[in-house]
Amino acid sequence: MSLQDLINSSNTPEETSKGERIEIIEVAPSTNEYDLVACHHQGKLLKKEGEAQFGRARRLYNIVVQRLLNNRASDRPKQFKFSADICGESHTTTVNVRENGYSSIDNDTLAKVKAIVGDEFVSSYITTHIEGKVDFSLVPTDKQDAVAAHLLQLNQIVGTDIVQVKVTNKPKTSFHEARASLPEETDALLNKHMPITCAFGR
Repeated sequence: MSLQDLINSSNTPEETSKGERIEIIEVAPSTNEYDLVACHHQGKLLKKEGEAQFGRARRLYNIVVQRLLNNRASDRPKQFKFSADICGESHTTTVNVRENGYSSIDNDTLAKVKAIVGDEFVSSYITTHIEGKVDFSLVPTDKQDAVAAHLLQLNQIVGTDIVQVKVTNKPKTSFHEARASLPEETDALLNKHMPITCAFGR
């Protein structure tokens, strides 16, 4: 497949502003959530100057994560809409759950995760990911073709360690849904090492 074919075949992100698994949260005045939604509203109005307001409004992410940790359903919401009347104007703050937003973890973190959820859960929902990096600036020009043809023998061909191999452990796409099957206390412990991430919707 050519590079252009790969570019053309890239997947379009799933639209999260419509459809199922959206939780609407009506926010009452004089609540912590109301204050945070008001910050989001001000941030949108002020744009660049409102970044500090957006920063404060991101505390809504913690509220969303806590609601997810308290919900054991496999079809937990993937989007939350905080709706409030701000200064006489209806405003909705949308928070999307980044279901595939988990970072890769190193082996030390993986060991801690195994201690929490067990080997079977880890082997089912986390896969080993290996990356190799070749620094061709260290390879003499007359040897670059040979190096490209014999990647597994790079160190022997050049006579120096030019191969960098990084091993990480990457959650599968089913990881987010699967963690809902864990007891709430276990999921809360897991979240310390593999936190649920969120992002504001448009």
